[in-house]
Parts: sequence; C-alpha cells; structure tokens
Amino acid sequence: MLEFYGRDKELKIIKEFLNLSYQANLLIYGRRIGKSYLIKKALEDTNLKVINYQCKDINESSTLADLNELVRTKLNAEFLYFNNIDKLLDYLFSLDDLYNIKIKVA
Repeated sequence: MLEFYGRDKELKIIKEFLNLSYQANLLIYGRRIGKSYLIKKALEDTNLKVINYQCKDINESSTLADLNELVRTKLNAEFLYFNNIDKLLDYLFSLDDLYNIKIKVA
C-alpha cells in the first residue's frame, strides 16, 4: 500500500469540491504527481457514485466503446448506448442534479 502524506491541502480542496451542492469543474494537472491516487483518496470517505475512466487510447471509437461499457455497468443500464462522446458526457452531466454524480475523466 502506498503511503499518503504531505497532500493535506490538496485533499481538503478536493473534498470541498465533492461536497458542493452545485455542478462545478475541478482541474488537477501536472505530470507524475499522483493525481489519480489523490482523487481516489478523496473519494474514499464519500457515498458518491463514481465513474472513473482513464483514457488509454487516442482512438475515439475505442474510447467511446470503453466509456459506453463503463456507463452501462456503473449505472446498471444495459439499454444505454451513445454514438459520440459529447452525447455521453452530456447525459452524465445531466445526472448530477438527480443523483449527485461526480465525473472524473483523466
């Protein structure tokens, strides 16, 4: 297990973001600084439904296929299918008001 230390300030900011009552965007940037682990740590103490996808391919069609599968699985909605990423993300953002879903796409 990785040690987690020295990131209290960043962790606090992310947790405050996750508790906002309105939709907002949070940008976490930098190379090789533990962004994914920091977000994972912040989400440990929440009851949020989380959809976490890390882009691994520059091919839009395979990324869309992966995202479609992830959304169907996470939302237990086998009927869902989106023919482009914009429509898929618009749908997910529309759910935030209903289900308090926070979206992380890295």
